[in-house]
Amino acid sequence: MNDASKINAFLAHSSIDKVLSKEMFDLMRIDGFAPWLDVECIPAGRPWELEISNAVKKSDCIFVFINSLSINKSGYLHKEITMALDIAQKQPEGAIYIIPVLIDTLDIPNRLSHLQCIYANSGPDIAAIIYPKLQKSLLYRALELNFITDKEIKLIPSPVKFTGIKTVMGQFEGSPLKDGIYLVRGRNPDGSIYYGEAHIVRENGKYVAKYQIGGKNIIYSGESYTIGGRYGGGSVILHHGGSDVVYEGLSPSGIYEGVWGEGGTEQLIPASPFLYRQA
Repeated sequence: MNDASKINAFLAHSSIDKVLSKEMFDLMRIDGFAPWLDVECIPAGRPWELEISNAVKKSDCIFVFINSLSINKSGYLHKEITMALDIAQKQPEGAIYIIPVLIDTLDIPNRLSHLQCIYANSGPDIAAIIYPKLQKSLLYRALELNFITDKEIKLIPSPVKFTGIKTVMGQFEGSPLKDGIYLVRGRNPDGSIYYGEAHIVRENGKYVAKYQIGGKNIIYSGESYTIGGRYGGGSVILHHGGSDVVYEGLSPSGIYEGVWGEGGTEQLIPASPFLYRQA
């Protein structure tokens, strides 16, 4: 096991997907991975082409964000794909290395057509919806490289069950909020985005949820559970003064979706074992 190591993930994108790739960067970093994104990781004054080339060579896997515009547009994204394919040839056969992420398109460059893709439609909360898919690929890669164990994988409060580097999707069932550690991705009523982590425990029918958002600690407590939530299994209401967050079961995407205040939304995404190690 490489206890001192983290999975290095390179995020290749065009300017069109800058906002989404930045959200993926933020979530991966909170989740205990080591993402690399040009606008975040290249110091001012450094030669950016050299920095990108070095980062690609050091990466354990590469996510390539593609949409209907970027696929037909000339730019550095295609050069990054070429560099990634060169390195991929040196990987063991079948290893997870390049992961295409297709946004609002089914078209994929011929050079990547042999790879399984992640598909998603754009929307205000696309980051929370697709992150579990990216996380799953990262965890497969971590298992391949012996960064984590099957035992650690079982800590994830998720409907996805892992066996070695294979996965079997469990039967979907709406359920109350499960104990565990989660990433928090929320949208304020004014549209601004916030991130954090939450440690949730249920004892004697009551929840205690300890959040850390923007360096601040927030404790939610209590539970109100009713039959027939939006996704089945009922609703969970976490109380914190006047800011109650209502979660209505587990969504089909494998995250808990909540609403609060006048137009605020929040998603709880099951955290990776790397975040559990830091707990």
